[in-house]
Amino acid sequence: MFHAFLRYVFGIQPLFLVLMPVASSACEKKDMQPAYMFVLRHHLEQLVNESENHGHECRQNNTKELICNTAQNIHNMACQLNRLSTCNITTHLKNNMTNVYNHISSLFKTCSHATQKCRQRPEACQKSSVLCRIKKIISKFKSCWIQYMNS
Repeated sequence: MFHAFLRYVFGIQPLFLVLMPVASSACEKKDMQPAYMFVLRHHLEQLVNESENHGHECRQNNTKELICNTAQNIHNMACQLNRLSTCNITTHLKNNMTNVYNHISSLFKTCSHATQKCRQRPEACQKSSVLCRIKKIISKFKSCWIQYMNS
């Protein structure tokens, strides 16, 4: 029992925690590539096309270079899409946003670092600005996903 006391006092981790891999095999990118190529990319393209049909009046901002190569960043963006899908938008766009969120959640459900629940906070749902925000998030989301798969 003395060794357990010393581990507690000095904060020494058990060996199985130290040697455990950071990402499990279920969370590897090579396993996600087919899901992206055959399912998620199709839904993202639909979202891009749908958002292009709306929100022509959006102002182009000078956007910074995004560095989002973690599963947590992608999951957070999917959560933003899910929150914005509750706003007053077309049913087709709402369904596409929900499909993307569901696919991302199912892809990352085995990843321990990306399975946090989405924070539910009220979104400002002014029709003119919500379409612009959706368009902006979709373009960021697509580029982040590509960065994630290439990193």
